[in-house]
Amino acid sequence: MIVIKPNLALTQTTDNENLIEKTSEYLNNIDTLTSKFIQIDQYGNSLTGILFIEKPGKMRIEYDEPEQILIVVDGYYLIYVDKEIDQATYIDIDDTPAKYLLDPNWSFGSDEVEIYHTITDGDLISIFARPSDKNSKEKIKFVFKDNPLELRQWEILDQKKTSITVTLYEVELNKDLKSDLFKYEEYDLFDKD
Repeated sequence: MIVIKPNLALTQTTDNENLIEKTSEYLNNIDTLTSKFIQIDQYGNSLTGILFIEKPGKMRIEYDEPEQILIVVDGYYLIYVDKEIDQATYIDIDDTPAKYLLDPNWSFGSDEVEIYHTITDGDLISIFARPSDKNSKEKIKFVFKDNPLELRQWEILDQKKTSITVTLYEVELNKDLKSDLFKYEEYDLFDKD
């Protein structure tokens, strides 16, 4: 009797490819996303709020009070607004991790992304990715709930080794969003009109 042993490396590779294809397809089918979230930094500090995403390239993060921060991504810039002093800082979207969520054609299979680890644990799928650019130290982990597939969390480790984990709940996909959510107009403190 001949016993054929499965090639575990080949099986693992095929499983990984299936997970990557499945989760990429899910992300690419998101046109809009609205969700409440909890954000935790590497020191354990937490913030809550609501997140709006519209592809391509738009996002709004409204933090709950008493936090005085607003983040708007208008398709070109990530605009970090300190509402307490009404000051806005503009950062090119391609220089931020937001690009991973907002590009309509972004995929785990893209040449710009290196998947260096995947884990399945019960009905959770974790995918660990980093830019293919070897000069970049940025890493991002996506966590999906399976059956049905749903994005639940991402964790970003940026160039400065600062980590932020965002956990989503009450997620709504592909609903119409108002376009003014993704606009920011600076208020001039000295303009009396």
